[in-house]
Amino acid sequence: MVIMTEWSYKSIYKEQRKKPNQDLYVIMYNKMRRMALSTFEYDGLPEEIEQGTLEKLLYDEGQVAIYKHKTYGIIMCKVNFVTHNMLGVPLTCNLLLPNGENIQNLNVNDVAIFTDSQTVGYGRRLSVSYWCSRYCDVQSTIDTQLINQNTPLLMLASERKDVEKLKSIIIDTVTGAKALVIEPSLVDKITTMNFDAPYNVPSLMAVQGEIEKRVKEDIGIDSMQTFGKKSRLIVDEQESNDEVLSVMLRDCLNARRKGCKQMMKLYGYDVKVGVITPERITADTDTGNPSDSDGGNNAN
Repeated sequence: MVIMTEWSYKSIYKEQRKKPNQDLYVIMYNKMRRMALSTFEYDGLPEEIEQGTLEKLLYDEGQVAIYKHKTYGIIMCKVNFVTHNMLGVPLTCNLLLPNGENIQNLNVNDVAIFTDSQTVGYGRRLSVSYWCSRYCDVQSTIDTQLINQNTPLLMLASERKDVEKLKSIIIDTVTGAKALVIEPSLVDKITTMNFDAPYNVPSLMAVQGEIEKRVKEDIGIDSMQTFGKKSRLIVDEQESNDEVLSVMLRDCLNARRKGCKQMMKLYGYDVKVGVITPERITADTDTGNPSDSDGGNNAN
């Protein structure tokens, strides 16, 4: 069995290396990535094809080929479309095997090709990366405002020569000091002003919530939190969310089902794919036994 690695996953971290809130970006990105990779489940895949690896490659690359190689058997590999007809439908493709071998100009009908979407030519990774960057941008503003709350006074020296002297006796406000200490001789040489820094952190956190909602919709996750919250939504809110979610999931599902049909036609594997139904984990459904694949529902 030959298993492909994740070509683009590490590049995500390189892209964010020089950006603020890098740790938050990695945390947020991994959270959304785990959700995206837990959206669909398969039944009937060949033993050589691992479901998690297939979904990772679709998420990262947007498309992946399952090909029956004369030497290696069934493998997953990267695929690039080469020629298209007048309507933009792919006709031929190139395969890049895990060992670096290139198979060129294959008819697309001779390869089982899975895509992440019917409508776009890239994986959900790009959408998740973009929204996570925006999330961190908002966090940078929040961090700045929180620091500003520890700066109660703005002090102006009346003469240039007093600036360095003031600097040497001012308490570091970043540590949380609520006052600034100066020498009595300098009282007449400075002007103090109350400095009320703008504080709209709650509004900014609401923006972060909206960003998280959008990225969840893009990857096909119910942004209204299925457990408990839906019963408190007004009808218009719930239906609007359900419509967006339905469109995103239908697009991804139809793309995967097309690949499943090719698996049956070319290799005889009756592969099915569906959406994983969220399940609340509670003390009643989880016995704590790792061997309970059903969460302990069959425990005596």
